[in-house]
Amino acid sequence: VIEDISAIFAKQTALDEIVQAAKKAGLPIVKNVEVIDVFENEKIGVDKKSVTLRLTYQSPDRTPAQHEVTETRIKISSTLEKSLLAQIRK
Repeated sequence: VIEDISAIFAKQTALDEIVQAAKKAGLPIVKNVEVIDVFENEKIGVDKKSVTLRLTYQSPDRTPAQHEVTETRIKISSTLEKSLLAQIRK
């Protein structure tokens, strides 16, 4: 299962820090996190950037159930909001 999450972060937040936080929060079913887009514009705020992450969910023996993906996405979003002060884009 592959899906994207976009969030607004402080401009100085390192992309590697964002990726590592998402990976850690997504264990054990998130197998890959990659940055697919970074956008900076005054419309999203001064010293802010929008980052889109592509998440790959995978279990070793089966396809993850939708409820597992949903729960994990919520956990990742919550972690990014709390630890990196992100604003998840809906």
